Amino acid sequence: MNFYKRHIGDYIKDAGHLTLLEHGVYARLMDVYYTREAGIPEDKAARLIGARGKDELAALENVLDEFFQLVDGVWIQGRCEREIEAASAKGEKNRENGKKGGRPKKNITEIESEENPDGSDVGNHVGSENNLSQTPDSRHQTPDKTNTVSDTSNGVGIGEVAVAASSPGEISKAMRAAGVPSQPHDPRILKLAEQGVSAATVSAACADARESRPNESIGVGYIVAIINRWAKDASSIAAAGAQAPIDKPAKPKSEDWSWKRSDAGIEQKGREVGLFPRGGESYRDYAARIEAELEKRKTVGKAA
Repeated sequence: MNFYKRHIGDYIKDAGHLTLLEHGVYARLMDVYYTREAGIPEDKAARLIGARGKDELAALENVLDEFFQLVDGVWIQGRCEREIEAASAKGEKNRENGKKGGRPKKNITEIESEENPDGSDVGNHVGSENNLSQTPDSRHQTPDKTNTVSDTSNGVGIGEVAVAASSPGEISKAMRAAGVPSQPHDPRILKLAEQGVSAATVSAACADARESRPNESIGVGYIVAIINRWAKDASSIAAAGAQAPIDKPAKPKSEDWSWKRSDAGIEQKGREVGLFPRGGESYRDYAARIEAELEKRKTVGKAA
């Protein structure tokens, strides 16, 4: 957007208490917001408006805390979101009129609606965009219907997977079905389609938004912020080639021959197997006879 209305009376009512420096910060934030047509990343806010000094950074923090809401690392303002959506809708209407040979005559109701798109400007200091003719055509190109994703995390390739992408119209339809006002030619929706985001993903993001903000108005920017967070979380996953651990077979227990180390142990083992020492038999021979009996029983057990 290259233009937005500034309602001076409403601005003074809401922001008249700001310092001169804070007024400048607020104006720059509005310029950046509408130029980007998206919320302001938390980690780039100071850089985007050129705030460097201690006083400037303090003023930035005060304005953001009072007039913006931090959503998944992005500063969002509801009024800006509504105005961007309204401007996108008007741009689409102008393009449709152009295809039909020109803009039709307006009645009084339509004129009033354009001057006051949400029914009231009270408490707000920015309005809707009047002319979208400066929007470049390249922002309205329809992307390919499929996108290819290749996972090579940790150098392990797992092949390419064809992901079904959705058109801007399908993405916009998914948002509207969830109660989020949107238009196919919204630059943010065009960007989602260009990057291969599916309507199913958008629907899931809308459901997530409704769950976290059940009684609040939700705009396109909020949905985009959720999808960006999901993409960031997904990029940190490095699970290529992961497999469930395979249980190794247990090693067979070795025979315990510790009983042969003492005369008492030999006598104990002999009683266990039912063999008793013979007259004049040495402990060495007695142990050999016990061992032979144990081997015999082991062989018989395997045969059975």
